[in-house]
Amino acid sequence: MDWVSKRIRLTAGARPRYPRKAGPKVRSREETVPFVVSNGHRLHYEVLDTAAPWHVDPVTILFHHGIGAESGIWADWVHALAGRYRLVRFDMRGFGRSEVPEVGFSWSIDLLARDVLAVADATQAQHFHFVGESIGGTIGLDTNLFSLLLIRCSGKSTRCRQQEASNDRPLVP
Repeated sequence: MDWVSKRIRLTAGARPRYPRKAGPKVRSREETVPFVVSNGHRLHYEVLDTAAPWHVDPVTILFHHGIGAESGIWADWVHALAGRYRLVRFDMRGFGRSEVPEVGFSWSIDLLARDVLAVADATQAQHFHFVGESIGGTIGLDTNLFSLLLIRCSGKSTRCRQQEASNDRPLVP
């Protein structure tokens, strides 16, 4: 028996020299990361609510990435918008830290739009601006069909420009 095998055998059942003190239970990463369940699958989301205190009741902006990406693509936007808005980013079903559906899963734009509404409910965003990249934009348009009163602005359409002109705070500083 070589010395490495002997050392492993001797230390495998050994107790640590110094007993560890009982401390507070450390929560696993799974317990601390926010998820919402939508149609049987877990969706990861994160809320960044660091608006300055003089921005009372900041408007929420919900970001939706496209295919082949994850919520991290919006990182550059965070610095520009976090001081004025409440930001919600999430990983679309099957991407990032969200659950991957089983083989043969029936995908649809309507299902993905319901995922957006599930994240909005979980983050208590009664009304929000929507920013979507690639298919995320398409899903935003479909989500708007589900609930016209929920999304304040889903792109740079004429309606959004008119709304921005009538608001005290424009969407982009």
